[in-house]
Amino acid sequence: LDGFQVARLIRQNEAPGEHVPIIAVTARTGGDDEARSRAAGMDDFLRKPLTGAQLAEVLAEWASPSTASTS
Repeated sequence: LDGFQVARLIRQNEAPGEHVPIIAVTARTGGDDEARSRAAGMDDFLRKPLTGAQLAEVLAEWASPSTASTS
């Protein structure tokens, strides 16, 4: 399975009211990768190379209980 398929499976199997944050991290440079990721159910998107600060910012956002449960 690729990341898109895995994200779809996670979304299909979430219980009502449950939301598992999924963050795409890719080295691919295609212009439609972010749109494909979001269409598959991913919540956020990071391109490599990325900085520790970028990763920390996104993880902090999605680690928040209010963000994880309302998306």
